[in-house]
Amino acid sequence: MRVEEGDFFLWTDPRGGDGSWDVGFDYTFGCAMQPNARQQWAHHWGRHVRSGGVLVTLVFPVNSEADPNVGPPFPVSPELYSEMLIPQCFEMTYKEPVPRELSHPSRAGREVMMVWRKK
Repeated sequence: MRVEEGDFFLWTDPRGGDGSWDVGFDYTFGCAMQPNARQQWAHHWGRHVRSGGVLVTLVFPVNSEADPNVGPPFPVSPELYSEMLIPQCFEMTYKEPVPRELSHPSRAGREVMMVWRKK
């Protein structure tokens, strides 16, 4: 296993090429950026994760009543993640709300775990 630290949007594989990640994990990244950066976020996940690789997203904060332009954290939804990741050749393989007892108390009921496989 190798862990990389850096600017997600600027990172390139020092070995050359794209699509070298077997697994990606996103928790609070999707909600932290300005909404106008989300398509770039999805594009880079599609670029970095190899065909057959997996992207795990913990979707937070899920709140359909919140103003989508107020944040961070900006409210997100499983549907939004689908709209962004499916065009990047990801297919959802798992989607379940995180049980309240497994969430941080301030996040209970507002998290959904989604797992994606890159085609």
